[in-house]
Amino acid sequence: MLGFQRRIVFTDFDEPGRKAAAELASLLGPRTALVGGFVHKDANEAWVNGDGQAILSALDNAKEHRPEEIVHAPDLLSRILNPEYRYGIPFPWRGWNRLTEGMKPGQLIMISGGTGIGKSLFTRSIALHLARNDHKVAYIGLEESCETTIERMISERIGEKFYLDDEAQRRQRTKDEVRVAMEGWSDNVYLLDKFGSDEFDTFVANVKHYVLGEECKVVILDHFSLLADGIALNTDQRRAIDRCIKDLKTLCIELNFTMLVVCHLSRSNSMGPSHEEGGEPTLAELRGSHSLAQIPDHVIMLTRNPRNEDKIEANTTHCYLKKNRVKGTLGEMSKLYFDPNTCKFHETVVRDR
Repeated sequence: MLGFQRRIVFTDFDEPGRKAAAELASLLGPRTALVGGFVHKDANEAWVNGDGQAILSALDNAKEHRPEEIVHAPDLLSRILNPEYRYGIPFPWRGWNRLTEGMKPGQLIMISGGTGIGKSLFTRSIALHLARNDHKVAYIGLEESCETTIERMISERIGEKFYLDDEAQRRQRTKDEVRVAMEGWSDNVYLLDKFGSDEFDTFVANVKHYVLGEECKVVILDHFSLLADGIALNTDQRRAIDRCIKDLKTLCIELNFTMLVVCHLSRSNSMGPSHEEGGEPTLAELRGSHSLAQIPDHVIMLTRNPRNEDKIEANTTHCYLKKNRVKGTLGEMSKLYFDPNTCKFHETVVRDR
């Protein structure tokens, strides 16, 4: 077939015919042209009506088929001059926004840190911030119940440790305050009533519903390891992780939303302090596969030293941007102090550029 200088696909011009024409052109390969703009239903109708000249003109004017995935650079000019998204949805913290330019559709953002470092606190706070600013968000907490997620969000909203109040009677006395605290943001939050790992295909179906059915702009997964466990039972773990993270990135692009993925770090092998004792983590410590560093648009790493004798420092998280596909700038973005009494973050240091 490739020996021919030119091949022309001339099908019926109803919907099935046009669809078949593109499929045939893809099968035939390069130097295949498609007939377009034909005034008759098909060539037979033109011949019966005595319009053989229309057939000849259609063959002469057939345009070479180009697969949808292949783009000619000049065709991008209009999209470049009129970008749909110049700046993404902001994070709650200025230092993060200055280096990342926010959460843009199509991005996959990795947030990682050691065990007990407070990764879930961060992602819940981000979800609450988005919801309060009228952005629909899906929060998939695979290691906690839906009730726990909402209780912690309410605690941050009212500035009290509501989640520690175990007495039903006392909760009933504050029910009006809780209802008020949920106004204006809870309608924008969607959760998953599922604890632990899940089948990957089921997870993808749920994400599609969040984005297409509920119109969520951001999906937060806490955490990746539990999802990967659901596809690593009968296969090599590294390959399972590679497939999983690549498929998630593809999903972000296809459905045009942002996904935040929480990932654990393996134990540090460096001679200095570990990341669980305030040491600066590295991309090599992402657990499972190097694809976890290669695929995301941003990799954010969190570290703090809970054993520090200074209580302020013990509750201060250092936030590092280890990969930045947007601006390229790397390093510490900000420092965030978490007040355990008010359940709120306070940005104490902001990277100025």
